[in-house]
Formats: sequence, C-alpha cells, structure tokens
Amino acid sequence: MKIKYCILPIIASALFLNAQNEGNERGQLRKAAIMQENGLARYYIFEDVKDSRSLIKELRGSGADLGYVAYRDGEKEIDDLKVTEGRAEGKRAVRLDSGWYQGPVFDIKDKQFTVSVWFRRQGAGTLKSVSHADEGAIISVGGWESGWRIATVYDEYNTLRFCLGRHGGCEKVMSDMPVADKAWHHLAAVWDGKEMFLYLNGTLVGRKAYSGGYVPAGESEHLRIGNAGDGTGSVILDIEEVAIYNRVLSRREIQYLKSGVTNLAGNILKTADKNLLKGEYETARNEYNKLKEMKPVEYGKEIGLFNIAESYRLEKKYIEAHKTYSEILEIPDLTTNYRVYCLFKQAEVYIEQNNYKSARSLYSEILKTKAAAENHIFKAGLSIGDSYRQERKYNQAREIYERLLKEQDRSEYPHENRRLEIVDRLESIEGLKDGQAEKSLREKRAELLNMPKYAIYVSLNGDDNNDGSKSKPFKTLQRAQEEVRIIKRDKGLPEGGISVYLRGGKYFITGGVKFNGEDSGGEGSPLVYRSYPGEEVRIIGGKQIAKFKLPDDQNAVKRMPEEAKGKVLVADLKEAGITSYGNLVNRGHSYNFINPSAMELFCDTVPMTLARWPDDEWAIVSDLVTPGGDGGSGDYAFQKGRFRYSGDRPGRWSDEKNIWAVGYFMQPWDKIHTQVIEINTDKRIVTLAPDI
Repeated sequence: MKIKYCILPIIASALFLNAQNEGNERGQLRKAAIMQENGLARYYIFEDVKDSRSLIKELRGSGADLGYVAYRDGEKEIDDLKVTEGRAEGKRAVRLDSGWYQGPVFDIKDKQFTVSVWFRRQGAGTLKSVSHADEGAIISVGGWESGWRIATVYDEYNTLRFCLGRHGGCEKVMSDMPVADKAWHHLAAVWDGKEMFLYLNGTLVGRKAYSGGYVPAGESEHLRIGNAGDGTGSVILDIEEVAIYNRVLSRREIQYLKSGVTNLAGNILKTADKNLLKGEYETARNEYNKLKEMKPVEYGKEIGLFNIAESYRLEKKYIEAHKTYSEILEIPDLTTNYRVYCLFKQAEVYIEQNNYKSARSLYSEILKTKAAAENHIFKAGLSIGDSYRQERKYNQAREIYERLLKEQDRSEYPHENRRLEIVDRLESIEGLKDGQAEKSLREKRAELLNMPKYAIYVSLNGDDNNDGSKSKPFKTLQRAQEEVRIIKRDKGLPEGGISVYLRGGKYFITGGVKFNGEDSGGEGSPLVYRSYPGEEVRIIGGKQIAKFKLPDDQNAVKRMPEEAKGKVLVADLKEAGITSYGNLVNRGHSYNFINPSAMELFCDTVPMTLARWPDDEWAIVSDLVTPGGDGGSGDYAFQKGRFRYSGDRPGRWSDEKNIWAVGYFMQPWDKIHTQVIEINTDKRIVTLAPDI
C-alpha cells in the first residue's frame, strides 16, 4: 500500500467543515502566510468594506482593485450589496445577488492556474438563468468561448463547475457533491495543462483530463466576482476571500488553504510525512503531537490525532489506533463531520483486522447521527453491505443492496451514480452462495464465452445453403441467427449453449440484425456471437463505395475555387446501389430529435465533414441587422434569424439552392443546425429559416 494515499486526505477529512470560530490572531497569521506564497497574483479580502462604494484593494499591490457594479433592469439600477459577517468574529464579508465586483482581467498563462475562494451560499438569486436553473457564477473572466469561470448550481447532479473557454464552447469539470447552504466553504480550481481539478473544503470532488486549447479572454472582459452577466443567472453568495495564482498549487497546499494551516504547521506535517515514508513512526508521531497544541491552527488537535491514528494503522498497532480514534471522539464540541469521518476511519481499521462485526457497529452509529450528510448515510449503508460481502455472507449483503436500490428507485431524485454502485455489487455476487469466492467480471465473461461446445460458423467465403460447420460456413449473420432459432425450437439448446463464430473480414449489412426472446440463451447455456479467435471482424451498417474519379461535369468544375480543382473526386452512388440519401433537417434547440438525418460518409472509419466554410473553427458574426436586438429582458437581448457576415466568400454560393448553417445563434450553449433562406451579398446579410 502506498503511504501517500493514506496520509494526504487526513488534513481535509470531511466536505463540510466550517471555520466559524477563527480568531483575529489566526486570521492575521493566515493573511500573512498567504501573502508570502509563491505565484500569488491577486489577493482580495473584504474586511474593510462598508458599502457598495467601497473599493476592494488588491493586497499584492498590482493595482487590480475591484469596484462594485449594480445590476440594471432597464433604466432601474438595483444595488443589492450587503455587508455581512465573515468566518471569524469581527471579520466582514460581502453578500452578492444580481450585482458583482469587477476589476481588470486576469488570464491564464502557460496553462498554470489556481483560484481559491471562501464562499457561503444563501439560496437561489433573483436572476434566473436562460435554462431556468438556479445557478450563478462565483468568479469569472468570460468562461464560454474564452476566459474561465467557476459557478455553483442548485442541482443534485451538478453543484459546482469549473470552465475553460475554447472555440465552440467551454471545457468543464463538474462536481455533484452537496454544497450546504448557510455554511462557509473553501473552493479551489486548478488547471495544470493536462488535467482540471475541483476541490471543495480540501477534498478533490471533480477531475477531468484536458490538455487542449484555451482561448484567452478578450480586452473587453473583466474579472467578475458574482453575476457573470451573460444569462447564467445569479445565486445569493457571501464572499470573504479570493486568491488567484499563476502557478499550480498541490493538493497539500490547497488543504493548507482550507484548514488555515500556517507555514509552521505545514513544515511540521511535511517533516512527519517524510518520517512515515521512512518507517520512523514514533518520530512522525512526535511531530504530529506538536499540532495538537498550536492554537493558531484551525482544528490542529483533530489533524494531529488523525495522522497519529493513521501512523498506528500503518504500523499495524491496531489497539493504539483505536485508542486514538476514541480520543478524537471525546474532543469537546467535535464537529459532526469530524465525528462521522472518525467513525468511517476507525471502521476501516476493523475491516483491515477482519473484525466485520465491530465495523458494522460503527457504520450503524453513522446511520443514527441526526446531522450526518445524506451522502454519508448512503455510504454507511453501502459499507455495511460491503462488510458482509467481504465476509462472504452474500445473502445478507444482497438483502442490504436490494434495500438501498429500492430507496434510490423510490426517491424523488434518484442518484444514478449510486444506483450503478449498487447494481455493480449485486451483479458481482449474483448466484454466489455464502462462503464461495467471488470471480471478477473478466473471469465471468471468459467463462461465458468459452462455455459453448456447439459451434456455428460464418464466413465471407461461405454460402447460406451450407450447413454452418467450420468447413462449410454460412455467408451471413442472419442465416446463422436463423439456424440458432431452428436448433432451439426443434431440439432445444445443447448443454453449454451455442457459439456463432464470424471469420475475419468486413460484413456489410443493410437491414440490421434484431435480437429478441427467440435469441436468448438459458441458465448454463448462453448464446454467444463472437469473432473467431485471432481474427478481426467488423460489422458495418452501410455500403462500400469505390471507383472515385475526377468530375466530368465541367459546369461543376467551373464553380470550384482554383485551389480545389484537381483535388475533388466523385463517385456514382447509384452504381453502388445507394438511391436514398436522407434529408438535412433542423437540429438543436427544441427540434424533434427522432427525425432521421442525412446520409453520412466515412473514410477509413473517420466520419467526413460536409463541404463547409470556414474549413475549421468558426466564422464570427460581424454585426446584427437590428443592433438593439429583437427580444430579451433586462440587459440581455438577442436577435435570431438574421446576421451580417464579413468578407466575400458567401458571394460564391449564389447558384447554390441547399445551404445550411450551424452555429450558436441564440444562446452560447444552444447549437442550432438550420437552413439558409437567403444570402444578400450586397448588404452581406444571411437570413435563416424559422426555428420550428
């Protein structure tokens, strides 16, 4: 076991720990520590704010100060800023809804970026998003096709978002971890050029690989704290501290930011961790003990004791580990989340000792904890089932899993990830009797594949009048399917089932292959369709086109731009038996998604793109025909159906009768595919078909 996975999470421990009682001494230590951090580019706190006229100074001295901007609804200005209490007694924070703080743009350079925010949600804001969701930005610089953004959403499946701007729409990582209202949370977003990360209260809650492009924010953009102003709505937010770095902070550094650990405490932890890696457990514990007495360190006693307990576990001194966990549980005013975390950690030690009964007793305590979070309750119930599964008491495990699954199915908002966790467990122990060893999914599939002894063969060189044997294979998959049904109807499935082997090659089918109850196997007698071992098989729902040549139609050649002549090839589709091409139809927005689309062309398995301009990226609308917009509300207006273009390229298409456009014509997330009615080359106006 790698020690680092056991130690690092301890500092953050639980998702919803609040620093409600941070004293002035602790706050000053924290401020001084952050100001000394390498790579800190912007640092804002709100301790001197009095009202909306107060300027928020950038403490590093960059001059990138923030000013409050009130939301305007038509001619009416709405100044809804409030000054509220911060995390510590005497500290201040600002409460934002429709208004926002604004300052000079901060952009990501060299794909090295971290932003840290202390925030507290107070409920949905007064501005609804264009998708009618209760959501809003926390901090942003654009964030759709350029810049970056962090937002929060009142949605069980998408509570936090970190977005990086790119052409065609942002790349985003999301979290579904619950975010409690009226409680302070530390949020951090990181991009290292390879992956995007989201941390909530020091715990990694979102991660996504992304090494693609990033579009810098434009000159007209601003750094905004609060409402992003582009139709994303608003959330009532308390903001106390914002720190932006032009480097990547490590997980440990983010945990320091969350926990309020000073540099001195950080050095103690680093020294202790090094001792653990060397197996010097007693020396490490001496270091961890120092944290227990450091008053400026938020939750220092808990942090020290959790690390001490973990060191005993690594040393397999289980009695001492349990004594340490008991000491944690006896701490006066121990937060609910630390208590729940402690019970989970101690239960893990019992599991490691194969003492499943004691582990289940601790999981049951979590279930009885009134203030435990909903995700903790689910995890505790699931862990009880897992403990029976590890004990090979599958009947009891199955009973618990089935109960949890029913609870999810009956829920008003079932959690799909949790359902999958339960279903995976039920499938893993399906058919097992108590005491039997589990088999991996790979092992089970291999058994099913290799179970049949009766075989039917299909080959491109076969004949459907053959008997389907290895020496006389059928030619089509459909004929093999028919033979399987005949055997099943007349003789019944042979013991062990049937394998249909497809010999190597490309099988082109036009009508598809449908499987129903007639094609089902039975217990111990599966029906398996597979490629012959060692041979590659592809089943293709299309037709192969050959005989490409240069076009004979000179009128078509004349219409081509000079750079395309001699490079365009054509083929006779009718000669290949293709007469139905489908139709281009409106897609996106509220269109009927069951409408069949036009035919597609693939070359070497890669889908080809219809002739388009520009060849890649996007054309930018140069202007609106009616600049004031044709609709909208507040400061958000839109025009749909017409736009002006720049350049002369569309002038080449005057004879083309079937032009289509794809773009974001209404909302920055609403990609629409619709027909072009007219191109006025004199006024450079494109008119689109109605969006129905």
